[in-house]
Amino acid sequence: MSSLTSAQAPKITRIDVTDVGVYDLNVVSAGAPNENGIRLGVANNEQFVESTRTIHLRMGVHFGFRYSIVGVPDGAPVQLRTVAIYPPQGLHNPDVPNPIFRNERILATKIGVANSYRGVTLDHDWGLVPGDWTLEIWYGDQKLASETFTLIP
Repeated sequence: MSSLTSAQAPKITRIDVTDVGVYDLNVVSAGAPNENGIRLGVANNEQFVESTRTIHLRMGVHFGFRYSIVGVPDGAPVQLRTVAIYPPQGLHNPDVPNPIFRNERILATKIGVANSYRGVTLDHDWGLVPGDWTLEIWYGDQKLASETFTLIP
């Protein structure tokens, strides 16, 4: 009798969110701007500074959260979708004809990865928009994490 071994399909059971607030970090690559003029950069050495969901609008501030991906099998590659939802008035990049209400990005990662960072850097004056900013992480049609930050002058 022969036995067939099948690879276990990746399954994310949850994302554990920690350290929600303000960070210091090193921007490794600012990345090329997308069609909305938003740079999807890469950072490292994220240092948690302050636990808060209220962020003061100022150039260069970094805010977000750390997260760990829980599921099986450990180390399996997965693609997550990260979403940023901006305040109802949107962002008004002068180089883009319409307001920007959200931004999405596909992120290749692995189950079991701990202490990943998802965040925003305020690096354009047109991005200094007060209101609620929500950062989400999705796996397929399943929302795994959502954190809302209130940006104030």
